Amino acid sequence: MTIGERIQALRKKQGLSQEELANKIDVSRQAISKWESNQSNPDLKNIVALSEVFKTSTDSILKDSLGDFQAFQSNNQLFILAFALTFFILVGVWAYSANRFREDEIFWMAFLSGIAGGKFRVYCTSHFT
Repeated sequence: MTIGERIQALRKKQGLSQEELANKIDVSRQAISKWESNQSNPDLKNIVALSEVFKTSTDSILKDSLGDFQAFQSNNQLFILAFALTFFILVGVWAYSANRFREDEIFWMAFLSGIAGGKFRVYCTSHFT
């Protein structure tokens, strides 16, 4: 649900028309219409005013937008962990097969791969179960 859909749902729940809501927060009816149709978004001052009219928190108005950001951030972390795990495994396999590093250096590559793999497992377990 977008911010506009959320505003519209809260407005209808209060039984207000766009005109009535606009008068309460001192904006034009067209501004309310643009917010609800997702042509524009209210600024911070208007979000605070909306939260006062609807007797709700600003977070509840912005909730789904924050959720989208958190989902993006979560996917970004997953990509970084998967990339790190793949990188360390490939470097370790290459180093071992090409005999490019000493035994202690290969140990550290395996150790770092284990850490990346452990973080990946913990992340996946906590986010996908």
